[in-house]
Amino acid sequence: MYQGATFTKTFTWTTGPDRSNQTPVDLTGYTAEMAIRSGQTVVISLTTGNSGIALGTTDGRITLNIDASDTATLTAANAEYDLLLASGGVVTPLLGGLVVIRASVTAGA
Repeated sequence: MYQGATFTKTFTWTTGPDRSNQTPVDLTGYTAEMAIRSGQTVVISLTTGNSGIALGTTDGRITLNIDASDTATLTAANAEYDLLLASGGVVTPLLGGLVVIRASVTAGA
């Protein structure tokens, strides 16, 4: 993720017995939240409520959106993230890991 740049990532949540036989998860009625944390500080919080996460319905599509104005406020760092989806009282941790926030070296457009 680059400081001052728009970040958009779309992927599809699927299930199935193997890679050649996958079915998209129906996300109707789901909510989602994702936090990016550097140390103990949450630097970005995305939710379906704040439009940072958009969920498809029967296609299993999940889109993460962070505006350039929001990434401009970030400090270069290594950070952690996780993405949780919830439906009917069941919370599913779908993704998690490390994200590198890179400092901008070129002035924004």
